[in-house]
Amino acid sequence: MTKTRILVLFCLPLFVLALDAPELFGQRATPSAVGPQEMRGIADGLYGRGRYEEARDVYLKIQPQFAADAELNRNLGWCFYRVRRPDLLQAIHYWSLSWQVEENESLKNEAARAYFRLGRYEDGTKLLLELAERHPERPEHWRDAASLAESAQRYPQAISWYQSYLDRRAGDIPARLAMARLLGWDKKYSAAVTEYNIVLQTDPKNVTARIGVAQVLAWQGALEESLRRYDAILEEQPRNLEARTGKAFVLLWMGQFPEAKPLFEALSRRRPADIELRSALVEIARLEAAAAAAAAPAPAAAVAPAPPNPLDALRARIDDAFRESNGAAAVSLLQQALELAPGNLELQRRLAQAHLLADQTDAAIRLLQELRSNSPDNADVLRELATAQVRAGKLSEGADTLTAYLEKKPGDRPARVEMARLLSWSRRFDEATRAFQEVLREDPENVESQVGLGQVSLWQGRSEPALGQFDAVLSKHPDHREALIGKGQSLYWSGKKEEAYQLFAQIQEKFPQDREIAALLEGFRDAERQQVAQQAAVPPDVDTLIRSYQEVLSRNPREFEALRMLGELYARKSNFNEAVAFYRRARAEHPQDLQLQQTLARTLSWIKEFKESADLYRDLLSRDPNPATRLELARVLSWGGQYSESVETYKQLLALQPDQAEARLGLARVLSWSRDYEESLQTYREMIEQDPKNRDAQVEYARVHAWKGDLNRAVKLYADLQALYPDDRDVLLGKGQALQWSGRPQEAQEVLSPLRAAYPNDREVLLAMAGTQLALGRSDLAMRELQVAEANAPDDRDVQLLRSLVLRQLRPVLTLNFSPSLDSDDLHIFPYTGTLYFSPIARIRSYFRGAVIPSMIPSAGISQGREALFGSTAQVAPWVILRGEIGGNSGSTGEHSSIGGGGFTLLPWHKLRFDFDASRQFINYLPLSVDKNISRVQIRTGWDFRPTNRFLLHMDYFHGRYSDTNRSNGANLIASQTLVRRERLTLDGGYTYSASGFSTRTNSGYFAPSQLQRHAGMASLYGRINSWLGYNVGGTLGAEQISRDPFRLDGTLRASTDFSFSERLKLSVGYGYFRIASLVRAGAYKTHSAFANLEIRF
Repeated sequence: MTKTRILVLFCLPLFVLALDAPELFGQRATPSAVGPQEMRGIADGLYGRGRYEEARDVYLKIQPQFAADAELNRNLGWCFYRVRRPDLLQAIHYWSLSWQVEENESLKNEAARAYFRLGRYEDGTKLLLELAERHPERPEHWRDAASLAESAQRYPQAISWYQSYLDRRAGDIPARLAMARLLGWDKKYSAAVTEYNIVLQTDPKNVTARIGVAQVLAWQGALEESLRRYDAILEEQPRNLEARTGKAFVLLWMGQFPEAKPLFEALSRRRPADIELRSALVEIARLEAAAAAAAAPAPAAAVAPAPPNPLDALRARIDDAFRESNGAAAVSLLQQALELAPGNLELQRRLAQAHLLADQTDAAIRLLQELRSNSPDNADVLRELATAQVRAGKLSEGADTLTAYLEKKPGDRPARVEMARLLSWSRRFDEATRAFQEVLREDPENVESQVGLGQVSLWQGRSEPALGQFDAVLSKHPDHREALIGKGQSLYWSGKKEEAYQLFAQIQEKFPQDREIAALLEGFRDAERQQVAQQAAVPPDVDTLIRSYQEVLSRNPREFEALRMLGELYARKSNFNEAVAFYRRARAEHPQDLQLQQTLARTLSWIKEFKESADLYRDLLSRDPNPATRLELARVLSWGGQYSESVETYKQLLALQPDQAEARLGLARVLSWSRDYEESLQTYREMIEQDPKNRDAQVEYARVHAWKGDLNRAVKLYADLQALYPDDRDVLLGKGQALQWSGRPQEAQEVLSPLRAAYPNDREVLLAMAGTQLALGRSDLAMRELQVAEANAPDDRDVQLLRSLVLRQLRPVLTLNFSPSLDSDDLHIFPYTGTLYFSPIARIRSYFRGAVIPSMIPSAGISQGREALFGSTAQVAPWVILRGEIGGNSGSTGEHSSIGGGGFTLLPWHKLRFDFDASRQFINYLPLSVDKNISRVQIRTGWDFRPTNRFLLHMDYFHGRYSDTNRSNGANLIASQTLVRRERLTLDGGYTYSASGFSTRTNSGYFAPSQLQRHAGMASLYGRINSWLGYNVGGTLGAEQISRDPFRLDGTLRASTDFSFSERLKLSVGYGYFRIASLVRAGAYKTHSAFANLEIRF
């Protein structure tokens, strides 16, 4: 066949494929205007820099295009929350859109707190209770709900939810103390004492619990016992403020005023804003005055003057009451005055002031809020409302009210400074900083704002920046009291305590009468003493509790509560084996305790004792057919590999509760694990139809497609999910794995690299990244990923398996081969080949190969060809592979010559591969060719195209030049399809066509027809019987034509088996039969061959 005809056959398919290409190389889409994605990038950038108002405006423009984007809605909600004037309802709205797409517990917690700030307590608790029911493994949601109820003074609900939390976390001492405190406030004194005593059983020195018992005893009227307990605490901690306060009130209630009064006066100096302490002192003064008045003679009655104007008389008495700071009298008088002059704004405002004077802040706030509603433009009402809110301790609300006041009076700079202070005191530091900075822009020398910025830095824990800010103020105002105090505090909290004490000593010299400075200094010393005392009274850690309960068991080895608590404590330490041992002993004492039995079953599953765990769950179901127990049983059965029984259990549960989404999801998972992919996919489809936003079902639906081998479909599904969840870990991981398995490692790397940065210690991400690097030929980078994974999980089976796979490609391998053959012309060939593969450096695989090839025909005797080669292959880029070899050849005639070759592979696309090779070899396996020292220089080029993972189209062309002046040209076409692919069996089928020819029919010992054509069907079956025994059977059947002769039947058959004696030793043996004239190495019509190959890995 001529060279021209062969080139036409080779290039025609390429031309057809080019016609079908939708776009020529180099074509690009024209740029368009800024689209939603670009605006999204702009908004994300603004959000990342904290410019929330600008980010909010951009997000709002594109939100309809990204309505189902969880991250965008979450960011938009935070923008509404963090702007200068937060819109909490809008924040909650967009947060809810986010968590409807992607579950986010922390976001729901924040929304619950926002509801509480809005006064919508029920909505906030509803969210937390839904979280608690949806995530029973996270009992912290019960605790958060209880804390919210406590803040709203819903004590019965708070107690109930604290109890639900403690049922799941019995060892949480702070939560138990909180519940005990609420029980006391709710007048459930016995229950409160019981809870306090539970704490004291494990920690007899717990000061909070001891004070709690003393308080409850006082409320019950057992004043002497309460006083005794307070005295006992104060003997150990004489400066404990709570104990001193409790003792003072007990003395007051016992009527021991001389002892109580000094205590209250000392406490009031320490806490001047404490209303209860001031009220107690007022009550003592009143009682002492009453006692003195009772002892004095009664004065003579005076003649009553003529009654003045009633309202004027009331005004005079009101003024007197204010001068005397008698708030209660002022309130009473103003209420009388308002009966005479209803609606009088001045009197109403004074009534609010009287309520404040009488420490009735709630009444003052209610009245001022009514006045605000009636007179929305009255700025003075807003100012007074802010003052009342601050008096009531509602600093954040006071700051918001001052913000509204400043909208009406923007020039009131002192009010703006006060608003900034309130924001800082309510820990709204970002807003406080902005407010102080606004003042400083208008008045750069405003000292109060400069000091305020320093205080904000200090309260944020940034002591060093705060120190610099206070120093800047003191450089211009060296005697500024607040700056000096702030600097002292900064020094103290940054650890420079000696300098702090020295500075406070200097401050005291400057302000000798300033009690606050003395109190601050005493507070530092007291804090150090309290710290020492608290360290002595810290609740014991888990190990201490374990020792405590073990001491109980040493006295009574059958103490049930101690056994149960030891099980729980060891479980908290993740020592599940010890936990199981104690749970078993506890169950032996209380075999009817179903809750304990369920805990034991659950803990057994964590140590992979699945059989015993399942038996316990079955026993539980026989006594209490609880659906939750049946669900746990189904899970344990699936983890234990009992897939059929797990499927049956899930189906029983779904028959009882068809809408149980968790059970349906579990059923789909188990079906996929048992390789029942079709039913698993059908189950996932049903779930997605019922709930199109079910993210878990969608992700796992794509994953099962990947496991099934439908990788293109899996990649498409993951890409769709990525549009909805762009940063979702499971989506990106699944897409990266599917791309890697489908032979697209470069795309897989692009997907997995950001995920690797976001999850640096995630085992699955590390494994996926290692597999991708290995597929790219970067075994060194793959090993680097595995080293990180191994450090986190040294015994993980998957890590070790992939590590061994990487090492298999790096370690030296020696192969020894012997493949004798005999053909119908009595040609005997006995090749002996040995090859040593090794990696001199990363990403380069080299080899030494030596071969001795005796061959014999009866008429010519024995000839022998020998060759030695060194070669290397290197993947220099993800899309380029280089290879080359060099060596020498010698024959039985004594001739020596060099041999070798080189080539490259291009990988422009994951579905396309181009190869080019040039080589010089000797025909050293045929006697006459060896004797004539025939060599060949050959150029070969080809390409592989994989439109799908199971189909391969291969074409190649070659041209050879022989030392006897002969020339050859040829081409091959192969189409192959994987028909069956299972875990232990693969069946391929296909078609092959080849055409070749030589320019001259020579007598040089090799088969050189002028034209040879062959087409045949192909089939191959290979698989494994078990882990150490495999097989391979393949062959072709077709027809061939030599020159102008008619086509005749030809065929080949090859069968082999391999024995893997160990990971490092493998033996393969086989037999081949060839009824084919185009067997280039022999040129015979029938050939029998055998082979044996020994592979040794070092």
